Amino acid sequence: MADDAREKMVTGAVRLLATSGLEGVSFSTVLELTGAPRGSIYHHFPEGKSQLIELALERAGQYLLAAMETPPRIGAVQVAEHFFEIWRKVLLGSNFQAGCAVLAVTVATREPALLKAARKVFLSWQDRLAQQLTRGSLRPDRAKMMAITMITSVEGAVVLSRATRNSEPFETTVAALLDQIKGFVR
Repeated sequence: MADDAREKMVTGAVRLLATSGLEGVSFSTVLELTGAPRGSIYHHFPEGKSQLIELALERAGQYLLAAMETPPRIGAVQVAEHFFEIWRKVLLGSNFQAGCAVLAVTVATREPALLKAARKVFLSWQDRLAQQLTRGSLRPDRAKMMAITMITSVEGAVVLSRATRNSEPFETTVAALLDQIKGFVR
């Protein structure tokens, strides 16, 4: 039961980061969203809000890594399409209200521990995507380059689409990246 409250709070913090940014996450907003008991805050997070945010970053990273799983024998274009579809669902499924929880923390904090946690997550995504693209027939150097480009481009495309409440920036970015990958696998 106690672990359930902690889990709810971490999951709630991920949701709030994705929709409201770092400033939108407080123990009060997390408790309101999750219904977790107030007494559980310092029991589960004795180091305070930073501890909750660090765990939320780790969880957000795990969510995307799990979502990125693909069959072992698919091509680089299909790997990319799968990655883009994850972000399309986040964007459209939230009616342009949600973005990347990790990005939200990265742009809003100066805390070294939180920046280190965000860096760890971004690098794990980059490594996984590069591995998948390599298995999908890209040379390792191109796979690494495309993994970095895909992540940075999608992050920006999601931000622009949220700001305009329009999927055009996202879809334009996706089309350009897919064209580039298709050129590499010929």
